[in-house]
Amino acid sequence: GKQKEKAPQMPWELGPPVDLTAVGPNSATNQAAQIEAQQSPVYISVKMLIADALQARAEKIRLEYTADAVGVRYMIDGVWIPANPKVHEKEPFNRALGDAMLLVLKRLAQVNPQDRRSQQKGKFQTGLVKDKYNTLFVSQGTPTGEVAMLTFLLITKTTRLFDELGMREKMLERLREYLREPQAIVVFTALPGDGLSASWLGMLKAIDRLMRDFVSI
Repeated sequence: GKQKEKAPQMPWELGPPVDLTAVGPNSATNQAAQIEAQQSPVYISVKMLIADALQARAEKIRLEYTADAVGVRYMIDGVWIPANPKVHEKEPFNRALGDAMLLVLKRLAQVNPQDRRSQQKGKFQTGLVKDKYNTLFVSQGTPTGEVAMLTFLLITKTTRLFDELGMREKMLERLREYLREPQAIVVFTALPGDGLSASWLGMLKAIDRLMRDFVSI
């Protein structure tokens, strides 16, 4: 039989495999917010920004709007790192593009897109491949513009393996040696928000849990 032809993609389905879903209490309002966001010409740019951040293991994105630019920083393992994401095939991440992207984020979070002075808070849901995140949105006016912050809280708990945690190869090999050593004591420690859970769970997946003892303090 003739194979079914694939339905053509809608414009907002192009770009990276990121799904952005409005999640307010009213389903009709959610649908209206989502349709409006998807119809924006920069919706794909928002998907590109979020995909870039999550693939870099960012927990937060900070957008700092000044008079003529947008500064981007990612929080990775508890540290703010300057970022330079590609968000358009031809255009640089300039103020005009950043403003339009902020309108999309505000629409998804269901806060007032025109208000650039008050503190506003909202949320939406982000999907990237198999992972889903509750995404908190906060914006606040500043003397030179506005700051917006996205915080990604993982809903689907997929444990990363050691080699997915971003360790240097030399450190990774040394750690594996210690974990294979029957008499070794290996201590994992970190400040809050610095990746202790990810390291601990990655380690548990890497070794024989029946042959070792574990203590959590």
